[in-house]
Amino acid sequence: MNGNNEMIKDFDVTTLIFNIIMIAAMVVVMWLLQRGNHIVFSRLQKERQGLHLKFFERVNSAIILFVGIIIAFSLWGGIDSVWQSILGGTAVVSAVLAFAAQDIIKDILAGLMISLYKPVEIGNRVEL
Repeated sequence: MNGNNEMIKDFDVTTLIFNIIMIAAMVVVMWLLQRGNHIVFSRLQKERQGLHLKFFERVNSAIILFVGIIIAFSLWGGIDSVWQSILGGTAVVSAVLAFAAQDIIKDILAGLMISLYKPVEIGNRVEL
């Protein structure tokens, strides 16, 4: 029974409330950054047409989301433990994904090259 009382004493409500407020603020900041990203790329797409703008908008959205998630998790466990977990697991996961998804990675890079060099435009007819 004494162990339960010690756990209750160690539980700090103010820290929990602070973490919840910080994560809520992080969600709001991520949402604002996502909206800003969308607005900027929408204005760019009005001036220029191309698939590469949509691609870069999605890449920026993924980066914003990834960084926001890392920061949110670092509030709970400390930044050191989060970075150790991410970097430790990343090496194994990236090696497995590199071997398993070689064809997909080639197709993504080929699509990116086509988007950047623009040999065809939207609406062109291509015969294979």
